[in-house]
Amino acid sequence: MDQPLEQFGYRQELKRSLGLGALVVYGLVFINPTSPFSIFGIVYNLSHGMVPLVYVIGLVAMTFTAASYMMMSREFPVAGSVYSYAGRAIGPLAGFLAGWALLLDYILMPTLIYVLCAIAVEALVPGFPRSVVIVIALLFNTGINLLGIEASARINALMLTLMLIFLGLYFVLGIYALNHGVAGAYLSTEPLLQPARFSSGVIFAALSVATLNFLGFDGISTLVEEARGGAAAVGRAMMISLCLAAVLFIAATWLASLFVLGGYHPPMPAWHFLTNHARVLLCIARDPGVRGADARAARSGDLDRAARGRTARTGGGRNSRLARRGAPRLDVLLEAGMDREA
Repeated sequence: MDQPLEQFGYRQELKRSLGLGALVVYGLVFINPTSPFSIFGIVYNLSHGMVPLVYVIGLVAMTFTAASYMMMSREFPVAGSVYSYAGRAIGPLAGFLAGWALLLDYILMPTLIYVLCAIAVEALVPGFPRSVVIVIALLFNTGINLLGIEASARINALMLTLMLIFLGLYFVLGIYALNHGVAGAYLSTEPLLQPARFSSGVIFAALSVATLNFLGFDGISTLVEEARGGAAAVGRAMMISLCLAAVLFIAATWLASLFVLGGYHPPMPAWHFLTNHARVLLCIARDPGVRGADARAARSGDLDRAARGRTARTGGGRNSRLARRGAPRLDVLLEAGMDREA
């Protein structure tokens, strides 16, 4: 049973129009079920291929956070989330600092998302002004907020539907490709646990990045005065949205890991970065008649200086060619997966 708002110096002024389903949708949209795709490669490398395990452990850790929010929302069933909790449970100074941190989060995170959207659009449509994308996104979100919480809930439901359609398509195509062994993929439990590679340092290093994907479910606590079930509904919605998102994270990254695992070949022990000069020599060793322009495309820099003493130039302009002098020998292993030439 929620404590009356009057006890905290408030009175009910907001319309309680959000049910449990709307709260869960709100949390899932904030979390974004597709968010692991943006950092999958980073988490895969940090965890040595055990990405699903990272999200399993992350779920366990975040469950304690969700439980804490549930308890605090029952004790202080007022809007404001961590600002209200810190201010009333610890003191005004803690509330002031928590409030500003929360405000900056809500200012900086949308800003970052707008910029990332602008970069993505520019990648799809080269030359499209980033500022236009940012302004459109800003106006769109501002308009939704001005329409009220019920309109926001309907837009959230639409956005979540689109995300789930995308995820559904990903799973269908991924499972089909897995059944046909595309890219060498095969069913395996290695993404869940590889005892030879497992260590707490490896997992927690990856977890420090992966936990970013769980951020957002706590936003439900700001709607406690607009939820029909009050703090009890908010608490259940936080736990449900967290668990649903984690299940999707684990399933999606497990499927993706099977394809990386199938096509993954450990690098050879002696690996060296290629300098610009070495790339020139590699191009010439592969094709003694390589064009100068082609070698430049391989990031050769100044071809004359890079290949001085090892190559000879013939012709001029676009018809110039480089030929190797002496024995075709390269003394270092140039790239992972390449054989040593002798």
